[in-house]
Order: sequence, then structure tokens, then C-alpha cells
Amino acid sequence: MQPFLPTDENLADDVRPLSVEERIRLVRTETFFGHAVGNMVGILLGGAIFAVTAWLSLLGMWLGAGLTDRLVDKVPPSGN
Repeated sequence: MQPFLPTDENLADDVRPLSVEERIRLVRTETFFGHAVGNMVGILLGGAIFAVTAWLSLLGMWLGAGLTDRLVDKVPPSGN
């Protein structure tokens, strides 16, 4: 059974030159993950803004329903 990672003895046997397409793919992957920290900050910030907006909307609906209920169910004063 061969080890998963090559050791120093068989490393030279497993190495082959990369094609231009493979090099470009590696550079693109490296560039993407180099900017991944910034992407994660953007994702977290977008999620936080979405969550705050959702809670504010829910609060507005709750207050609007309460105000509407109070105005619609207003009991007229008794004239006695």
C-alpha cells in the first residue's frame, strides 16, 4: 500500500511539468483564496445587514398591527 502523500524518496518520480492551462488554473485558485478573507467579510456584513433589516421590518409590522387594532377596535364612549 502506497502512502497518500509522496515521501522524499518517490517525490521525483511523481513530479511532472505543468501545462499552461494547469498553471493558469493554479494561479486563479491562489488568487481567489488570497481574496477569500475579504469575501468572507462581505458575506458576513451582508448577512448582518439582511438580519437587521428583517428584524426592523418585523418590528414595524408588529407596531403597525397594534396601532391598527387599537384604531379599528376603538370602543365609542358611552353617552350615559
